[in-house]
Amino acid sequence: MKLPALSEVPASIGRRDLHSGLEALLAGLRCDPPVALLNELEETTGEVERLLCEVEDDPHYGRST
Repeated sequence: MKLPALSEVPASIGRRDLHSGLEALLAGLRCDPPVALLNELEETTGEVERLLCEVEDDPHYGRST
């Protein structure tokens, strides 16, 4: 599953909230992946990790918004 670039995520979604959601998604993929994603598990996990890194590198991530 392809995920959008951070620049495409609406600004109304706080970076901390996005980060928390992505961490939860990654944990779920690692411990109990949905059957529908088994064929794309490696790609999806990589996409979540990529977006997590983008969020962590974003200067707005550390701000409380």
